[in-house]
Amino acid sequence: MTTAIIVIVLLVLAVAAVVVMMRARKTKRSQGLQERFGPEYDRAVESHGDKKAAEQRLAEAAERRDQVEIRALQPAERERYSQQWTGVQTAFVDEPGTATRDADRLVQSVMRDRGYPVDDFATRA
Repeated sequence: MTTAIIVIVLLVLAVAAVVVMMRARKTKRSQGLQERFGPEYDRAVESHGDKKAAEQRLAEAAERRDQVEIRALQPAERERYSQQWTGVQTAFVDEPGTATRDADRLVQSVMRDRGYPVDDFATRA
């Protein structure tokens, strides 16, 4: 009878340990996502209304981002894009519609040159 009690106590302790480890892992994952996404984490939780669903979406986004190799722009590229951006801002006053479309194309071009996927709006977003 004593052996059975010891086995039961050990099983209960093992289950408790597994539960504690799973909760710690979940907390660590949540904290990692909060650190990585900052305010976007809070917006995702608010918009989904469900922390678990929001964290799943953010984890998927992080995984996709980790699969993409992002490179820094060369100084000449940065300067060229900076000049183009200044031109778009200046044009916005007189032609906001055209400037907005030009800004979108410019952002896509920068993203493409840096290595981000730009095939469709959902992927860019």
